[in-house]
Amino acid sequence: QVNTIGPGPVKGGIIESILQRGFLRCGIPLRENRKVLEDVQVGISSDERIGLDIEFCRALSASILKRVPDNISFQSFPKTSEYKNISLALENGDIDVYAGGEMEMSGDDQRLGLSFSKPYFYETPKENSTSGKAFMLVTKEGDTQWSDLVYWIVMATFDAEENGIMQTTSNEMPLVSLFGPDLERMLRDAILAVGNYGEMYRRVFG
Repeated sequence: QVNTIGPGPVKGGIIESILQRGFLRCGIPLRENRKVLEDVQVGISSDERIGLDIEFCRALSASILKRVPDNISFQSFPKTSEYKNISLALENGDIDVYAGGEMEMSGDDQRLGLSFSKPYFYETPKENSTSGKAFMLVTKEGDTQWSDLVYWIVMATFDAEENGIMQTTSNEMPLVSLFGPDLERMLRDAILAVGNYGEMYRRVFG
């Protein structure tokens, strides 16, 4: 429940680590070509799903770091990267979150040791395939507080759209105490940075 009162950042947890270092470490499925990343950062439509992955990293940054959406260190993984490499990067703290995690929509695709947000993009089944893919944010399973925060930020973009709340009216998002008083504006700050899901989608795909 969004009105739940929760504790502040857990000592030694990922949220505390992000606050102490001052930036978010976000993994993305991007090759050496950095053009998409550069386009998103200056507001140019990329027309690629990777742009949406980057937008959610920006929403997370703003929600934790008090309205600063671009304090992010991006680490790119080949699109063919195996999940064991992503899982290892999360476990070692090389990244805090991986944006663009794929899962088969059939529901048979399970990844041990990882937590997944609500899907934010669906890819229709390709020819000779019985199942499409869902894309979501991925965190390590052991830090439930961080995984919960990531979940709420993704949900906030959908809830904002459903309630007609836009980037320009972000203060209509509720104040929350899910993760202590210092992060009570996290939903407002996320929407202030990137807008609702529809705004994000249109900015990426035009």
